[in-house]
Amino acid sequence: EIRPSYEVKSQRTSVSFRLADKRARWWAMAKLSSKAKRGVETVGASYQSSAPSFCSRMVKSVTFEPAFNVVKMSPSATVMTESISGRTNSILKLNMKDPTLTLVHVIDERNTISPEISLPTGKITVNLDSQLDSGSLSCQIDPTEFIQLKWTDQSMSGGKWVVDATLPLEAAGGPIAADVRVRRQFVF
Repeated sequence: EIRPSYEVKSQRTSVSFRLADKRARWWAMAKLSSKAKRGVETVGASYQSSAPSFCSRMVKSVTFEPAFNVVKMSPSATVMTESISGRTNSILKLNMKDPTLTLVHVIDERNTISPEISLPTGKITVNLDSQLDSGSLSCQIDPTEFIQLKWTDQSMSGGKWVVDATLPLEAAGGPIAADVRVRRQFVF
C-alpha cells in the first residue's frame, strides 16, 4: 500500500509505504517526507504471534510493534496482549516521553473500562466508554486533577450534538470551575 499526501500549510509532501502479509500477522512501514533531512520520517513494524506456552491458558496473542521517529531520533515500542476471552487487552507503550501500561476491559457489548498507569510517575487515569442508543458517552478521570466528559448524541437529521465538559478537581476544597462546550456537527 502506498499513500501520498500533501499538506498545503506546511508545503510538506510525504509518502507512506506499508507492506503486510495476507493473514495480517505482520506489517512494515516507512514514511518519507520532503521536510525530513534524510528523507525518512518514521519507520515501524508489527508482528503478532500466538501466546507462549507458559501463558497460553490466559493469553490468546501477543503483538510487538517497534517504531523509530528518524526526525526526532526517538525509538518506541508497543507490546499488546489479548486474553483468551477476547474481553481484556493489555497495552504496554514504551517511549521516551511517557511510557504507560493500559488494561482495556470490555464489560459488556456497550461498556469499556481502561485504566492507564504512567510508568515513571505512577499517575493513574481511568477511561470509561459507553455506547448509548443514540450516541456515546466517554469519561476520563484523573483523580488528582480533573474529570472530562464527552457526550455525542446522534440526531435524526444526520448531524450530531457533541458536549465536552471538563471538571477540575481541587484538593483544597475550593470552588469548582467547569468548562462546558456544546457544538453541532453536520454530515454532508
